Amino acid sequence: MSSPSRHYLASLVLGIAAAFLACVIYIVGVVTVGIGWPLLNARFGNAGTGGGSAMIESGTLLVIAVIGFAFGFVWRFRRSAGRRNTD
Repeated sequence: MSSPSRHYLASLVLGIAAAFLACVIYIVGVVTVGIGWPLLNARFGNAGTGGGSAMIESGTLLVIAVIGFAFGFVWRFRRSAGRRNTD
């Protein structure tokens, strides 16, 4: 048997991990598209110099983290709640 506080703790840990993972995926995506796309465009399209930049704003990153946390927390909490009802 597991206590409800364990379910909350497991959900909290997974929510934090999901928030971190969402931020990492967002940062990698912004850097890849922001720098890689102009380079590919200059290489194959013969337009521009190929110089690119990437800007990551803290507000956007915070929103991504909150969405990732909420998704991870709710997903884990619903899974553990389903198991709790079958015990």
